[in-house]
Parts: sequence; structure tokens; C-alpha cells
Amino acid sequence: MKLKLIAIAKDEAAYIPEWVFHHVAVGFDSISIYTNELLDNTSAVIDKISLHYPVSEINSDHIKASSGSDFQRVVYGIAYQKAVLEGFTHVMFLDIDEFWTVCNFDLNIKEYLSNKTGMAHYSFPWGLKSGEEQFSSPFQEVNTFVMNRHVKTIINTKANIDEVHIHNVVSSNAKSILPDGSTLSEEGKYVFALKHELDTIPDAFILHRISRSQKEYISLLGRGRPGQVDSRLRLKDNRDGYLPRKNSHLKLSIKKSNIDSYTKKYNAFLKRCSLGPEIEKGRKFVMGRYKEVKRLITEDKQVDILLKEKLLKNISLPELTEAINDVNDLSADLFPVELSEKETIKFRKAVGANSRFIDSLRDLSLKYQNQDLDLSVRLMKLANIFRPEGPFIKVSLQRLIAEHRKLKKNRDF
Repeated sequence: MKLKLIAIAKDEAAYIPEWVFHHVAVGFDSISIYTNELLDNTSAVIDKISLHYPVSEINSDHIKASSGSDFQRVVYGIAYQKAVLEGFTHVMFLDIDEFWTVCNFDLNIKEYLSNKTGMAHYSFPWGLKSGEEQFSSPFQEVNTFVMNRHVKTIINTKANIDEVHIHNVVSSNAKSILPDGSTLSEEGKYVFALKHELDTIPDAFILHRISRSQKEYISLLGRGRPGQVDSRLRLKDNRDGYLPRKNSHLKLSIKKSNIDSYTKKYNAFLKRCSLGPEIEKGRKFVMGRYKEVKRLITEDKQVDILLKEKLLKNISLPELTEAINDVNDLSADLFPVELSEKETIKFRKAVGANSRFIDSLRDLSLKYQNQDLDLSVRLMKLANIFRPEGPFIKVSLQRLIAEHRKLKKNRDF
């Protein structure tokens, strides 16, 4: 068994050491990190690690320039074929904030997979870690999570692979199996998520540090995301707010002896690779980017108010209070009924492709814009919920919001 781990990284110098250490420790044989558009010291970090461990950097700026929004899939396809030619039996794609984790800390990934039989790929659901301290370790004695339906997959290269995707593959002769032994996807099918969120933590999963601390979360919004087409403000637009500890009901306890051993080995790894100064430099970059994103959010009027509303959910940083209050005031004024993510999904599913209904909301909004601006904005916001990618609705909503804010200021004056 020979395992290859592949990642795409942009400005991750502060985090690559802990991620590489973890996956070397759990048994991956080789790691390739495809970097793009670097502004920090990521390359210096990987160079130092590569002197002692089988870790390599591949600059992929040329791939990004030619592949656009398909960048991630193109890189993974190239990397997968390379891994097959190099004789790896299994390949996995993870981001730098994703950690393959087995609840039994005494097991490594090869021991875990050795208990699996037959031709199959193995898919692991996300466990979103919540309420983290700034620049903290990925593991503590008590860890809180929200399980998420999305998976990441260990690909068996002996199987016939028809399509390589970010979360899973399409394989004509192999299923994708979940940790409990159930089937996620049949042969020839692509499935990237479970039908329902789990209410327990499986014996192995992907620890996803989707939020980290509040300041790190805000900073990471400035990284954009792979293949993001609209990069004008470079804000990562696929986040739905910060994940606080209070929203997490699942806990993973790890023995103190395991945490102590893990920490000791990590510190030895850092010392061997002389990474202390590089990590400090990477963290300074993260905090500098935090200040820039904070400026965008608080001062730049080009930032979409709806995007700001989504990204700042559950943020309580004092320096962002004014921006958060602006968003909250606007939400309360314009749409007093708060929809949860599940409710939004439910309503979208109910409306489905009923374009006439959405068109009616849009048209009613425009009809009332000169008579009742409050009602006009509410109707357009409903239309935006049901058709979030609609360019006319989005532009109209922005215009109506701007008019409403101007009217409100005149009233207050």
C-alpha cells in the first residue's frame, strides 16, 4: 500500500507545517502541494520541510491562468495521473484546512485501510470544527464539531476511474464506501455528499478547520477560492458565516497522553525543519491580511451588502461592530423573517424551477419601488433567495437597498 496526498495551496505558510506533520504522522507516503498566486512565504516553508520529508511543491500558476473556474479539477486530474504513473495505490485530495482523522489515535491510515476488503474507494464526511482559539493546534483533549454531508475520498488507483472530481470520483467498477461500511455511490455514479447529516462522529472523518478563530476566519476570506471567477475584491464567497462553539453538539475526546505525544512529535518536527521563524512570518501575513479584509468590510462601499451579511454571521469582534450593526439593522429593516439554511433550502426546493413565481416576486418589487420601498426591497430579497444567481435580481436588489439606506438616513436626519 502506497498513499499519495495532494493539495492546492495559496498563502498557507502559517498552516502548512501542522498539516504536513499530521498527514506524515498518520501514514501518507508522499505529499504534493500545488501552489498558486503566492504572496507569503509558503515556498520557503515547503522547501525546508522537503529537506527531511517526502513533500514537494509544484507551482501551478500556469494551470490557473489557462483553466479558469475549472482550476481545482484540472490540477487534481493532472496530479492523479502523475500519482498513478509513480505507482501509488491510493490517492487523496485535501485542502490545507482538512485533516484525515481517525478517532482511535493509535491507528494510522494504512492500519485503518487494511481492515477494508474488496475493490472500493473510501469516502469520509466533514466534521466542521468550531470555536477555535487563534493559531491553535488542530487537536485538543475535547474537540467540538458539526458534522457536514460533504465528503473527501481516498481513491483506489487499481479501479477504473472515469472522472476525477474534488470530493469523489466516478468509477466504472468500484463503489465509494463510507466509514460505517454503507455505500455512498454505486459504480458509474458521482455522489459528493451524504443524503443527511450524521448525528454522531464516525470512526474516521475529515476534520475541517473551516473557521479557526474569528480573526483567522476574517483573514481567510481575503484568500478568495480556487477558480473564483469574480476576483475583484478577492473575498472568499463560499462561506456562510463563522461557526461558533455554541452551534456544535458533537464532541470528540482524545486522551491526554495522546495529545501530549502528538504535541511533542510536532515540536520535534518543527525543530528538525527549522520552521519557527517561517511560521511566525506566515502568521504575521495572516494578521496583515485580516487588517486588509477588515478595511474592505468597514470602508469599501463596493463590497456587496448581501455578501457582507452572509460572511459576518456570528462574528463578534469589537472592531467590526459597526459593520455588523449596519448589516443587522439592514436585515431587520428589510426582511424581518429570518430564514435558516435548512428553511432556505426547503423553500428553494418547493419553488424549484417555478420561474413564473420568481418572476412575479421580481415584477411586484419593481411595481412598488416608487410607492412602498420597504415592501419593494422585501419582495426583491425573496426573489434573490429563490434565484441567487439571477444577475438582474441581484443588481436590482443592490439598487433598491442603496435607495432604502439613503431614504432611511434622510428620515433619521
